[in-house]
Amino acid sequence: MDCKCHCVLSLGPCHKIQETFKSNRAKNIRKNTRFEYACFSPRVDYDLRVTINSVRVFAKRLQCKGQLELGRQYLIMGKDGSTKDLTGNMQYLLESNTWVENKPLDTDCKKSANTRTCNEFNEFIDEYKTDGCRQ
Repeated sequence: MDCKCHCVLSLGPCHKIQETFKSNRAKNIRKNTRFEYACFSPRVDYDLRVTINSVRVFAKRLQCKGQLELGRQYLIMGKDGSTKDLTGNMQYLLESNTWVENKPLDTDCKKSANTRTCNEFNEFIDEYKTDGCRQ
């Protein structure tokens, strides 16, 4: 089955895919950065760990260029973006305050320079799934 991506006719800022690995390793996304976003700014209403190979509706603004790739796994966290379509299925609006991050690939995580970042990504997934926002 395929991911359905729809365009929405409205103006506003676009979502940005977070870059887990930066050219400067000191700027890689850390676990606490994800918790800050999920729990405090803007404190998300939903989080998804999805593989884009099933039918889910992700709507984006018409002018937004970014695409979710079929077969890739993503961490998606957002606020006020989930609604239901006419048939009652969930759909999610990807907008400027939506966190979209590629799950690091195994090949990237095998590099010693990326080990800490990959471990923290997986730790965030496990801890947030189990404990949510502990504060």
